[in-house]
Amino acid sequence: MVSSVRLLSLSRGYATRRAGSRFGPAMSLDQFLQRSKVLSLYRTILRGTKRIADPTTKAESRKHARDEFERHRGVTDSVRPSAQQLERPPKAGSQLN
Repeated sequence: MVSSVRLLSLSRGYATRRAGSRFGPAMSLDQFLQRSKVLSLYRTILRGTKRIADPTTKAESRKHARDEFERHRGVTDSVRPSAQQLERPPKAGSQLN
């Protein structure tokens, strides 16, 4: 009888486990969006290296990009653009009145 109770408690352990992600704390929306932008930038860089003809240079470029992204993996602060960076220059054909 004791072994059956023990088996039952082991088999039902999923119902008593603490809720949460096994991957760590959940990201905020800003972190999620920043992460997707970073991944997009990384993919763009890798796609750009496809155009490099020399295989050695291509491999070095990819390795350098990967090393730089790995080096900054732990960065958690989001850099916000300043007001000057957000101002867009006027279009070439537009006039200022």
